[in-house]
Amino acid sequence: MFCVLTAFILAFPFGSVGLSIVCQRAVVAGSEAIEHIGIALGVYASTFLAFYGVVIGAQINRSRMAPQTQRFLSFTSELLVGSLAPAIVLIIIACVEKPSRAGALFALLPASAILFLVATVLGTFLVFSESERRDSLTRALSKANQNQKLLPSAGKYGISMFVCHAAMLALLGTLITGILNGWTIQPSILALLGSMYFVVAGGIAAGSAFGVISRQTTQDTFDKVFGIVITTIIFSSGAFLIISSLLSGLWSVALSLVVIVVLSAISMLIQSEKLRNVTIHGAATHLSAQSISTRLEQINEQLRELDRNPEEDLFLRSAQN
Repeated sequence: MFCVLTAFILAFPFGSVGLSIVCQRAVVAGSEAIEHIGIALGVYASTFLAFYGVVIGAQINRSRMAPQTQRFLSFTSELLVGSLAPAIVLIIIACVEKPSRAGALFALLPASAILFLVATVLGTFLVFSESERRDSLTRALSKANQNQKLLPSAGKYGISMFVCHAAMLALLGTLITGILNGWTIQPSILALLGSMYFVVAGGIAAGSAFGVISRQTTQDTFDKVFGIVITTIIFSSGAFLIISSLLSGLWSVALSLVVIVVLSAISMLIQSEKLRNVTIHGAATHLSAQSISTRLEQINEQLRELDRNPEEDLFLRSAQN
């Protein structure tokens, strides 16, 4: 994020967006950064060590505000080390442009690595209190149980069903292309087309399954909309391939792609009890059931872990004392 912001600043101060201009400005900025990076590293090091002392110190551990303070300082340390990235990148660019400056890297990179290590350690304190974790896990458990109850009948097969689906549609598409061209196409080209059909059918099946799984395994509106967007993009890509084939005069290929896209859409939408073992929807539901079951096991295990380690009770007692 900081590097992107820096690139934006370098590219647009005077309305010039030429790549050569941006590189020149980056070299100048990197040369300036070399002059001041030592002071910055010293300030960062002192700040991180102070944060580290506060986070793990005995004084803060006796306060009710300890979790909030630990999270704030941990997040701040991550933000600070991230803000150092543009300076490092600019200095590297300046050293590449003028190798005589490369000696600065032998001091900069180890010092930056140490700061990154300390920030990473501080980042491990970016956690929530036991009561917050327990409430979050309880809500997640309730949602997972509800999603499990709402699941339709799942098929017996998961990923293997997608592979079979792609293989069958690839074979069908190859047959259509071969028949419409009177089997005059060279076998190598026909095999290449078959491989393309397999990739297209597999990609559409995967995108369709992602949309189905997103709807079945979450109650979050964003996740559901994201699944719909991915599915729409996948089918739009299929439509683009069809149109491209038509514009190129490849009518047989276009027809094969139409069959693949239409049958994939039907397989995604069908929720028949009898056909659940041979449809994308049934296979996706199978994966959804596995995902929800795994999620339930993880949540229950985390709740049991909290019960075995009642950290908050000890924390509150120490705070009261």
